Amino acid sequence: MKKANATVFVYIAVILLIVVISLSGSYAWFSANVDDDTTYETVITAGDLKLGFENSQYFTVNDMVIIDSTEVESLAPKSQFDVRNNGTIDASYDLYFNTTLTNNLISNDFKWELLVDGVSVNTGTFGTITPGSVSPTSASFKVTNEPITLNPNDVNSCVFRVWLQDENYNQISLTEGTMTGNISITAVAK
Repeated sequence: MKKANATVFVYIAVILLIVVISLSGSYAWFSANVDDDTTYETVITAGDLKLGFENSQYFTVNDMVIIDSTEVESLAPKSQFDVRNNGTIDASYDLYFNTTLTNNLISNDFKWELLVDGVSVNTGTFGTITPGSVSPTSASFKVTNEPITLNPNDVNSCVFRVWLQDENYNQISLTEGTMTGNISITAVAK
């Protein structure tokens, strides 16, 4: 009987020791000491992040023709949309293009451009997509170079356009292709 009581006493002592060490370690981990008289301010910002698309116009292209680089502004198919911050805090966002296209359109001659408030912010080609083993191929890629900051109640007018650019050589391989796509957005509080 005495041996059983001694064993219970040892177990209780070990448990108490573990609890004391855990609490001491937790206190040391989560406390901070300031050695000078400097006062540090803690700032907590709260608000609503409400960023979204408005006035979207999607493009459907049947029989896209190859155009010269000087004709892009007037002839390239485009999607126009607005990104509006209806929240109460600054936000930054990135835009992505999600597409499914036939493998013959995975070419450096198939180009895209993103304009924000009338200014070209990024251009690229569909030649950077890795073709799938079976056509069509699905892909998604970022069309903004860096996140765009938008203040509360502000709006960015955006245009995303695509075109087949004439490069003065036989581009018959670009014919008979199809592409569908949409723009998506990711946003974070700034």
